[in-house]
Amino acid sequence: MFRKEAVCLGLMLALGVAACGGGGGRGGNAQVPPQSDTPRPVPVSYSVDLVPRQVVGGSAATGTARATLTVDADSSLTGEVAFSGFLAEKVTINAGYAGARGDVLITLDRGNDGFWALPTGS
Repeated sequence: MFRKEAVCLGLMLALGVAACGGGGGRGGNAQVPPQSDTPRPVPVSYSVDLVPRQVVGGSAATGTARATLTVDADSSLTGEVAFSGFLAEKVTINAGYAGARGDVLITLDRGNDGFWALPTGS
């Protein structure tokens, strides 16, 4: 059995929020508010394939994992990590670049059949 200490994922996301100004008028001089060319934020999803050798410190275990994460329009994070071919004892999302041991940002909740989910409110 493989002891999985951490799954490190780096995410970068830029969301733009635009505000529209309103115009007003009297009688027949009503103005149409200007339209914004800036799109509204929409959910953005990321999927990453993971292998045991990517664990900091390395591992000789075999198997694969797939992380699917979504950053919602309100900047909340949802998602899961699914493992195949080995069992994980703990799954975390850490700060930092791949290959570096960073601070734990989120610890995922153990599910059934090799699935781990981000806790509500992440």
